Amino acid sequence: MTHTRRLSLMAALLATAPMVWAQATPGMATDPAGTRPNAMPSSSQMQPMPPEDSPRTVPAPTMPATPAIPATPAVAPAPTQVEPPKDPLVERREQRREARQEYRQTKKAAKAERKAARKAADAQAESALQK
Repeated sequence: MTHTRRLSLMAALLATAPMVWAQATPGMATDPAGTRPNAMPSSSQMQPMPPEDSPRTVPAPTMPATPAIPATPAVAPAPTQVEPPKDPLVERREQRREARQEYRQTKKAAKAERKAARKAADAQAESALQK
């Protein structure tokens, strides 16, 4: 994991984490800067915790009426992956490779053309000598 990826993950966690110290109620004492509570909230301000053996109060997620993915997909959905920008050296290397391949192809085509023209000229000269 890269350094920047770690930082972005930490920033995302910090952004989503509840900030308990910022949730001071009016009746709570705070530090001199007024940012963090110094004491626990009073029992009247706290909500009771349900016993561990009690059922969850959060409803379980239900299945949607229609499936998100069709039963017989024509093409399987693939995750989209964004490619990072290429290094300029890699780009130049690829451009040189493509230019070299193109040059070789044109050179090979020109050589084949010259060879065909030479064969035609040789055949014509041979037929002129045989007459």
